[in-house]
Amino acid sequence: MSYWQFLAFFLVLPLSGLLWWARHWLNRRFLIHLVYLVVISLIFTIPMDNFAISQGIWSFNLERTWRVTMFRIPVEEYFFYVLWIAMSSLLTLICWHGFGLSYTEGQSEDAK
Repeated sequence: MSYWQFLAFFLVLPLSGLLWWARHWLNRRFLIHLVYLVVISLIFTIPMDNFAISQGIWSFNLERTWRVTMFRIPVEEYFFYVLWIAMSSLLTLICWHGFGLSYTEGQSEDAK
């Protein structure tokens, strides 16, 4: 199995289902926060992965990737970062609404 097939099966398919499930709760504020989370995760994980690869802590089988790397990291790993953050954020949103909480601007009535 290639890395891309792994991403499609374990992240893209579940993410598609979560997007459908959470479609009524997606709003501009959530999407802006999602972009912030992705950027922050990339800022921290790119140097960490690059260091780990350079030290031989872990590696990627280039036969199972597109053989395109940025900073020693296969391009699929960047897709993994983005898809994983999106999936975990959607799961959080779904659980948030499942507990009857609201993801809206301002304070709740209880906090006022």
